[in-house]
Amino acid sequence: MDGRLVVSHASAAALHGLPWRGEFPDVVEVIDPRRTTSQALTHVRKRPGRGRTLLTQVMVANGRALTDLLTTVVDVAISYELRISVPALDVALRCGVTPRAFRLELASREAVHGKHRAQVAIELADAASGSPGESVARVALDEVGAPRPVLQQEFRDAAGFIGRVDFWFPEHGVVLEFDGRSKYTDPALRPAGTSSADVVVAEKRREDRLRRHPDVRSVGRSGWDEANDAEALRGVLLAAGLPTTTRTFHRLR
Repeated sequence: MDGRLVVSHASAAALHGLPWRGEFPDVVEVIDPRRTTSQALTHVRKRPGRGRTLLTQVMVANGRALTDLLTTVVDVAISYELRISVPALDVALRCGVTPRAFRLELASREAVHGKHRAQVAIELADAASGSPGESVARVALDEVGAPRPVLQQEFRDAAGFIGRVDFWFPEHGVVLEFDGRSKYTDPALRPAGTSSADVVVAEKRREDRLRRHPDVRSVGRSGWDEANDAEALRGVLLAAGLPTTTRTFHRLR
């Protein structure tokens, strides 16, 4: 590719090691500083860059420029659905990018289409998110009108530390845990020498202690199925004692 082209959007997200829902696009996404409109080729998608001041860094492997982390995640927030952009924004926050930097970068963009969606994504972003799955679940909670949760709340009892929960709704006394399969099936995520069955037993004991905690009224569990099915998620929340509201508008996915 011509040296003026800057690797961007999903391709830059891949190079920055950001999470992505599903497979990354097959085409390479770039910004062309000479273009005012997009151009889709067989293997390359060129996005307009004329008039933009790009913050870039250089790939060590080949010396090609790619957009820096801040530029990349804001590009993704403008161009892609919330279930893709919010996990990426969460990671950027943990890497030290500030919410103010997000907002200033977004304000500098002339793009109209996708800007509102990016504002929503930035509003939802939270450095405390424990995993990409939890980030997606948080988007789903917002879509069904659930209250905004506290993330990674610690609980203790007379015996000591119980654990950190994924979502805590203090006004309702509800704990909601996001259960991805990897928690039980990936050996890298469990203590050495333990089996999947050991993880299940430990999780059950942890939940029993949480249910006995004086601040906790109920514990609910959801996973990828509920994160992708609004009515199923609403059912889990209502069973746990959490109210939801009907949106008067639809969040842009």
